Amino acid sequence: MSSSQYVEDFTYLFYHGQKKTLQVTWQPYTRGIVQKQMMHITASDLFGWFKKESVRTFTVDWQVLPAVHPLGKVAAGFFQKQLTFNKQNFGEPSFKIKKFRPYQPGDRLSQIDWKLSSKQQELVLREYEQEQPIEIIFLFYGKNSSSFEAMLSLFYSLWQEFQGERARFVLLGEHGASPTNLTKQDFSSIQPLNEEVELPDFEGKQIILFIPEINQQAEAFSASRWVQVYDYQQLLQQLKE
Repeated sequence: MSSSQYVEDFTYLFYHGQKKTLQVTWQPYTRGIVQKQMMHITASDLFGWFKKESVRTFTVDWQVLPAVHPLGKVAAGFFQKQLTFNKQNFGEPSFKIKKFRPYQPGDRLSQIDWKLSSKQQELVLREYEQEQPIEIIFLFYGKNSSSFEAMLSLFYSLWQEFQGERARFVLLGEHGASPTNLTKQDFSSIQPLNEEVELPDFEGKQIILFIPEINQQAEAFSASRWVQVYDYQQLLQQLKE
């Protein structure tokens, strides 16, 4: 978990009415949104003869984020190859011919129009129109599992590493899918899914699905050519290799 140092100034009247300033370092133990924080304060004189205690409740707005995963940078390198491949792969060619042109050394032999080549007595190449690159979506499917927080930690670390990249990240939790642009608050507030849900409709997109624990539905997802599924233990093993 991560948190910043929280400082609260207040005046504590004790004998001489001096102003006391306390600096408090707060260590969270669970991820989430904190709106109220209780603090137990004990004050005494210089010699400790007299003590006075009080309990204060402060209104705060703290976001407790997932832990930064130790393999976050390794995961970023692993999945960077997916994005690099996508940039180099301009989608699947359509069957619509863009033009014919003479064969040049280095061209793919599979694109030669042999029938037309025999008529013109030279090698003629078919050029097909290309589709746009397929967009990759990193999707966290928040299945309730003992590995939920660990996988969320890895996904959060990956999201941090990919800041500035043209990659789309989506959280799917108890309250539905996150908005298009993730924020840190989304990572603080997401809760596990109590029931299985359908994946959002990302037609024509390549989905890399992160699921805490493999199950029958995850196996059904992996049957689609548009979905790659990684459960936590499987991904952890691959990252350590």
